[in-house]
Amino acid sequence: MIKLSTLFLLSLILLFGFNQGVYAATVGDSLTSPEEGWNRYDDTDSHIQYEGNGWFTSTNGTFYNGSETLTNDNNEKFIKFNFTGTKIRLITTVSIWKTQNYTLTLDGVEYPYTQYNKKSAFQAISFEKTGLPQGEHTLIIKTNGAIGMDAFDIDGVLKTYNPDTKNTSPAPDPGTETNPDQDTPKDIGRAILVITMDTGLEKEFDLSMKEVNDFIAWYEAKQAGSGTASYAINKHKNNIGPFSSRNYYVIFNKILTFEVSEYSTK
Repeated sequence: MIKLSTLFLLSLILLFGFNQGVYAATVGDSLTSPEEGWNRYDDTDSHIQYEGNGWFTSTNGTFYNGSETLTNDNNEKFIKFNFTGTKIRLITTVSIWKTQNYTLTLDGVEYPYTQYNKKSAFQAISFEKTGLPQGEHTLIIKTNGAIGMDAFDIDGVLKTYNPDTKNTSPAPDPGTETNPDQDTPKDIGRAILVITMDTGLEKEFDLSMKEVNDFIAWYEAKQAGSGTASYAINKHKNNIGPFSSRNYYVIFNKILTFEVSEYSTK
């Protein structure tokens, strides 16, 4: 009996040890640190080229290194960089606030890509490509809507964008995985944020899109189980009286819905 029990325990140890060793994160999983065999680069790395007006940085403890580079207007923009190695993962926030489709080009081949997802997640793998030929690769993402970049996982080194790189990737196949769901620039747009409380009371705020995105990041983080219970919104022009500033504090569990109506200041 003792011998059989010992064999049974050894079998369990081998079984669970093997499963843990072969597990690898997939598209849609949150991954707060790179897995073995991967190197992580932050969205603020100087090798990453963000083209177009409207990029800004949102800060939140749920982002890798506390920040994410974002844009959310409808103007055409690009993210460009080169990297070496044989695989890449894009680490981003996924949510219903992201545009459903972008154009991602890797070594001249287009792949389906989105950060849209009905279930919000931070530091999630929104794109993965493995099995690339060893060498230097070029990645370009084109967007005309809301997109964010938190980090990049590769097994080589990140390099400055070079369009003359000649490496080629195989055409995408059905197994290619993609997700189905700095300082403020000159003009990132503004929006009217309307928050409806559980009492039916509506509060309206005229804010920059950076402030709106910071609010959304706080709300989604709190919904995911982290962050403070309240959030301070600057009342700006509604600051009436002899005060240096006035903030309105909203309580997470008192919010019923909120609406964002973006407008241009041009």
